[in-house]
Amino acid sequence: MKLQQEIIPGLTINATVQLILVLPVQFGVGLRFYRAAWAAIKHGNLTMDSLIVLGSTSAFVFSLACVIVNIVSQDSEYSTSLVFETSAMVLCGICRLKKQKQS
Repeated sequence: MKLQQEIIPGLTINATVQLILVLPVQFGVGLRFYRAAWAAIKHGNLTMDSLIVLGSTSAFVFSLACVIVNIVSQDSEYSTSLVFETSAMVLCGICRLKKQKQS
């Protein structure tokens, strides 16, 4: 498949496309969750926003770590372990549920 071709050793087109597509969602859509979670944590509280940030950031960081390990080892062994879409789905799903709750 063309998506499994490597751009540089260890970095596939698939991983690059996933990363590029999830960045605006993670730090654009997720920005309000990050701000709300940070404000809550500063006051010593954990809210639902904190849980959303924890889940989406964990998935994003795990996938980013897999990409970095692939590049460093020059092997695309962990390219099947990417879960970038999970972080985007968590953020978009919660935004959708909040929107439905408001109407």
